[in-house]
Amino acid sequence: MRFVVLASGSSGNVSAVWNGTRGLLIDAGTGSSRSIESSLRGAGLRPEGIAGILVTHAHSDHFGRPARIFAKKYGAPVLTHRDTYAAACRRARDFQGMETLGHVRFLTENADHLHDAFQIRTYSVPHGTESAGRPLAFTIRCNGRTVFYATDLGTVPPYLIEAMREADFVLLESNYDEEMEVTSGRPDHLIDWVTGPTGHLSNDQAAEALARVFEPGHGKYPKRVVLGHLSEECNLPELAIAAIRPRLPGHVELHIAPRYEASAVWDV
Repeated sequence: MRFVVLASGSSGNVSAVWNGTRGLLIDAGTGSSRSIESSLRGAGLRPEGIAGILVTHAHSDHFGRPARIFAKKYGAPVLTHRDTYAAACRRARDFQGMETLGHVRFLTENADHLHDAFQIRTYSVPHGTESAGRPLAFTIRCNGRTVFYATDLGTVPPYLIEAMREADFVLLESNYDEEMEVTSGRPDHLIDWVTGPTGHLSNDQAAEALARVFEPGHGKYPKRVVLGHLSEECNLPELAIAAIRPRLPGHVELHIAPRYEASAVWDV
């Protein structure tokens, strides 16, 4: 399998994972469908090969109009929880009717699903309010390889530690630096939410979670970790790296997902 981040942050999130000529988008909440198509081609994947669009939750930086356009144009259904689709429909009329057209396939939380060539395991995650729907993290398996993907989670439940440990490739949120967040001048209610149990992960929280993933004594560990969804206002790549690099074994690759452009294409 191969993996690429096309955009990551509060301005929009899109990634892709694929095996051969078939792949999945993970979220589609940025820019336009044309920009996603162009980025996919640049990464070596034809848009026609997208078999589905995994959507983590209903916030617009994850579930945007490109998801609807891709579903219609390429017959690639949105794969998400029913509550997440309902929340997206409440937010924007554009999404209404997708279910009738067969452009949505509903996933249940904490369950295994098969779509095209991909085995997908869903995990419930704590994030947001009713507007988010039912947020999910995912593991995606194909051809003996496993990708773990989780952003927008206020805490890391133990079952996500186990899921990351069993993956070959991990993308995990590292949203904010605590000092930058509390001194940002943002409204108190926003700071309280971001730093609360249903908000986002700080660099230190991500570091602690990954330290638990790489505790000695287990039979399998990831080979590569990508930090995603960094706040533009309240984080810096060098701060995230400084917090997390010391908590990882030296042989494990560590990368930052770019905000506005495509990452390298990584082999899983």
